[in-house]
Amino acid sequence: MKRYIFPVIVVAALIVSHAARGGHDGAEGHPMNNQRIGALLGEFQVEIQGKEGFWYIEYKGHPTYVITDEQANRMRVVVQIAPSKDLDKDGLYRMMQANFDSALDARYAIARDVLWSAFIHPLSPLSDDDSRQGFMQAITLAETFGGTYSSGGLQFRGGDSEQ
Repeated sequence: MKRYIFPVIVVAALIVSHAARGGHDGAEGHPMNNQRIGALLGEFQVEIQGKEGFWYIEYKGHPTYVITDEQANRMRVVVQIAPSKDLDKDGLYRMMQANFDSALDARYAIARDVLWSAFIHPLSPLSDDDSRQGFMQAITLAETFGGTYSSGGLQFRGGDSEQ
């Protein structure tokens, strides 16, 4: 339980600070781009590998990629969780339930025989805070795999995660 407290506090603090500023980021009116994403990654104080538009970091022990395409106006944060061959039917079913109500803006996904946590979003409309939140939701979803399957403290009602 203790390992979930910090990510929940970070996400809550980001939401409160965003609301306190009236929902506007300092860069309001300027589209998100590779330069700003790179600067935001620097805030996490980890070694950043790769190049603009394709960054790799290891955050809290999780291999994490941040991939952007300014031309296609897309970005994604993907966090490696486990080999997909290790998943059973019940685990896959539980992840689909979480994608409905407790994964929020991040999602579980499988690609290249790996289970990932993914935050995928159009690039230009993202604020700095939205980008930070997406990053933290993807990390938190990876951390809670096998437990609460949650990307943060919030949960939509009406799904199966409450059970």
